[in-house]
Amino acid sequence: MPGARLYTESAGEGPALLLVPGGGGDAGMYEAVVAPLSRRFTVISYDRRGNSRSRLADPATPTSVAEHADDAVAVLGHYGVERAYVFGSSAGAIITGGPEGESIRRLQRVARKGLMRGWVAFAAMTMPRTPAFLLSPAGWFAAAGALRAGMAVLPVVRRVRGGEPGGMERLLGNTRRMLRVELPASGDEYEPDLAALRRAAVPWCPATGRDSVGRLCRRPAHVLGELVGVRCEEFPGGHVPYQETPDEFVRTLTEILDGFSP
Repeated sequence: MPGARLYTESAGEGPALLLVPGGGGDAGMYEAVVAPLSRRFTVISYDRRGNSRSRLADPATPTSVAEHADDAVAVLGHYGVERAYVFGSSAGAIITGGPEGESIRRLQRVARKGLMRGWVAFAAMTMPRTPAFLLSPAGWFAAAGALRAGMAVLPVVRRVRGGEPGGMERLLGNTRRMLRVELPASGDEYEPDLAALRRAAVPWCPATGRDSVGRLCRRPAHVLGELVGVRCEEFPGGHVPYQETPDEFVRTLTEILDGFSP
């Protein structure tokens, strides 16, 4: 793709299923569900541009929602796929609206005080059961300090042992881009075209985790479904059910996709 070289993965046979990772994440987010899904589908995943192994020609380049959408189409084209199921998680299925706009602005204010503190605040907002110590700015500050210390040690350990950065190291390494580039682009600048969604010729639906009640990520999906007349589906677990309850996630996703089949 122009300006970026995208890292992609593919497994299995059958109808294509593209898995789009969320903010700060990469293809590794779906590691627990790729094998079971690949028994039914050709599972394709990738690192979104600027994250992990998908390097930008210029790291300072901003990225729009439309550009991310073009990348998803290009990934499918790379594998010769003309039709595919698509599942996007979190920023991979960008939805904005409702009073959660204030929560996004709050997260941006926290991130201005430190990227790691912003990452911890984001994690606390999306956890189905947030530990008590992460319910306050003091807890975010303490956890951010521990993460910074860990991030300083990890490269040293890796140089001694060899190998590529692991999933958590990649995730934390994407923090700056997630909070300084992607969050403003998806939370402030992007607005879904409701008329186009109502006219969509392909079947689709928003979905949330059952344990996400009261969280930033839940209400916009349900409001969007009501506005365009599409049922909002429910997955077991919280914000990342493919990691929390992978077997149940695979069953639920397969049922939803089977319902879309002609």
